[in-house]
Amino acid sequence: MLVLYDKTESSFISNGLAILNKYCLSAVVREEVNNTFVLNAVFPSKFPHLDKIDYDRIIKAPTPDGEQPFRIYMIRKLFGRVYISAKHVFFDLEDNLIEDTFIQKQTGAGALNKILKSTQFPHRFTGTSDILNTNNSRLVDKNVVTALIGDQDNSFVNRWGGEIEVDKWDIRFNKVRGKDRGIQILYRNRIWNYIYVYKHENVCLYMSIKSETIKLLLLKILIIV
Repeated sequence: MLVLYDKTESSFISNGLAILNKYCLSAVVREEVNNTFVLNAVFPSKFPHLDKIDYDRIIKAPTPDGEQPFRIYMIRKLFGRVYISAKHVFFDLEDNLIEDTFIQKQTGAGALNKILKSTQFPHRFTGTSDILNTNNSRLVDKNVVTALIGDQDNSFVNRWGGEIEVDKWDIRFNKVRGKDRGIQILYRNRIWNYIYVYKHENVCLYMSIKSETIKLLLLKILIIV
């Protein structure tokens, strides 16, 4: 269910400002591990709650890991459609600076909590990690997102490794994300087409499947080898 909330919402339990399901023409959540986590949605140019959609408001949307909140950062109107782009609320931390902190001989959990406690402004986020190896990192004038998943040598992901998983205000940085749920896809079982993309970087598998009986299937499979 797509639910619109005001920008200050934190619990995401109520029906918020509006339920958008029946007006939405399409909604796609795209996540890349240790990178992006975004919602792109399309609405008609006129519908009852259009005036409530605004920058920084939050849309709760279903994902393979449960319902998650996404903050609106782009609204475009084009050819009779309204295009909405929103980032997971984790990316709120792009606006929260770490002025100077030195992490010394800490495990993943220690480093993550040191980063979250060293911010310029208070926030709701908490963190856990199962990474037991210790390391050091000096962070100066970095926002939290860059400190965690940036491509600099001193970022969390480059010093401690692991894969980030965000669930509302909870940040988990574990050695390996996901688990084997025993899912199998049997070709020719009323499936008439599929797209297969393989990327050899800790191995990620993406499949887009079209079926006679399934109108829309969002499937994310993480395979660890």
